[in-house]
Amino acid sequence: MGSRWKNFKQVFTWSGVPEGDGLEWPVREGCHQYSLTIEQLKQKVDKRVRSVQYKVIEDYSGACCPLNKGIKTFFNSPCTEEPWIPLQKGEFILATRGLRYWLYGDKILDDSFIEGVSRNRGWFPRNCVEKCPCDAETEQALEGEKKNR
Repeated sequence: MGSRWKNFKQVFTWSGVPEGDGLEWPVREGCHQYSLTIEQLKQKVDKRVRSVQYKVIEDYSGACCPLNKGIKTFFNSPCTEEPWIPLQKGEFILATRGLRYWLYGDKILDDSFIEGVSRNRGWFPRNCVEKCPCDAETEQALEGEKKNR
């Protein structure tokens, strides 16, 4: 729409009944009703492409402040309401973001192709995982692409 005042006037009217049916709304020229949805789906695909695969090399209980993973990891735990996930040696993780001592990502489950299986994602210490060698080729290709931009 472009104006907060116009948006406000559509919802709060003198009659008390908002303008429109709530299913369709006015949009800017050059856009349509689902422009934002399409953009969000593209961002989701981009995030999945940029995620990095890690292999778990050390077990982790899922504690938010694990003293046995190092003093810096203990004192630099992420301050968030997002969960921490327990890890077992040999599992694989797709990390989407991270801090210096912590990463956030999804466990790669064997039955992840089954629809309806909930994703197991959360924070875990960076020193419990190592980058998969198979991901190094992808990373080199992405670095070359970044240089060409």
